[in-house]
Amino acid sequence: MGRIKDDPKIKKTKLQSEIYRDLGNEVSTNQCYKAKRNAITLIEGTYAQQYEKLWEYCEGVRKTNIGSTMMMKVDPPYFERLYVCLDACKQGFGSGCRPLISVDGCHLKGTFQGK
Repeated sequence: MGRIKDDPKIKKTKLQSEIYRDLGNEVSTNQCYKAKRNAITLIEGTYAQQYEKLWEYCEGVRKTNIGSTMMMKVDPPYFERLYVCLDACKQGFGSGCRPLISVDGCHLKGTFQGK
């Protein structure tokens, strides 16, 4: 767990060689993959647990950044989108920028693909 917490992007083969060097046990790369995946889940939580924190995040932004807009679209049980517009960005845009409308997306990697 400690190695994976220190370096979450550690390669399976490097983990395999470190286990052999430190413990003297030979493990397969598949075992290293499963152990790494389980350790990351314990450290970061499941995707469902991470998505549950979005509500707290939105509330925290609303409390600490008065005037900011946070809108979340959820079609139970699925999360669809999150809109974030911080008040400082609104004020800066309104005072010094030409009128422009833009939409940006974030490509999701991992288990849940999409944009």
